[in-house]
Amino acid sequence: MLLQEITGNGYSIRYHSYFLNQDDTLTLTCGKPALRLWLSLKHSFYYTTKGQDENVLHERGFNISYAPFMHYTLHLRAKQRYTCVEIYFSINHLRQLVQFFPAVEKFLHETEKQQPILLNNINQVADEEILSVVDDILYYAYPMEIRKKYLNNKVIEILILAMGKITHNPLQRPVKIPEKVIERIYEAKELLTGNLKREYTLHELGALVGLSIYKLKKGFMAIYGLSLSDFLHEARMQKAKLLLEETDLPISRIAADTGYSHPFAFSAAFRKYFSYAPSVVQRSRKQAVHYN
Repeated sequence: MLLQEITGNGYSIRYHSYFLNQDDTLTLTCGKPALRLWLSLKHSFYYTTKGQDENVLHERGFNISYAPFMHYTLHLRAKQRYTCVEIYFSINHLRQLVQFFPAVEKFLHETEKQQPILLNNINQVADEEILSVVDDILYYAYPMEIRKKYLNNKVIEILILAMGKITHNPLQRPVKIPEKVIERIYEAKELLTGNLKREYTLHELGALVGLSIYKLKKGFMAIYGLSLSDFLHEARMQKAKLLLEETDLPISRIAADTGYSHPFAFSAAFRKYFSYAPSVVQRSRKQAVHYN
């Protein structure tokens, strides 16, 4: 288990990672009131809140909640990697944002009555914008003197993005999928992201993980909010951006490594996805290296 915490002005950021050799449960308790944004970064968290039925937070799933005290039990499977981030924040963070999100007013009223409540009864799916801010928070590389201001701004930013997603375009209904099917969806995801040069047909991918095409497509949409082809395209674009930012590989090589047969096709897809060309990322990196 890896448990890390970063604290600041009215907030606490907690990063948890679990990998167990056998099935087990882990109970987390806190006697103090808690406003929390909880986001699963890897795998599905099956959990039981005291006095309630079992729930699940799938990979990329998130919600904002209030509880007068925390008491929940995680049910963890052996040989699986679980990671999540929790951001605990003060009531003042909500008060300064409620004017922009009127739907939050009811939630805020319930917290003042010390009633447990979710901002939405259905967990939402984080998009790349939210996940990018999480990366900024967890892997920032700024010196200590500006760390607090940087994280203060990032906490506000992720709350704005999360509340916008929950209140403006929320998922309307939960999708229940058996745990065994979920495990196979994650196997399919690992196959796709493990070799972005490989182009699987739906039939091939389904056969490899033991799922019908229908269950494969339904599972990806339920967990990631994306079709399988859109998920693969997103993974390729994010991998390409990372390679452009962190390596000196030529665009032709990055195109090939992310499944594109021609650099022009890759550049067009990258520009359409990010609204700027891959050469812009390369130039920015070279300028930063030169400056340092």
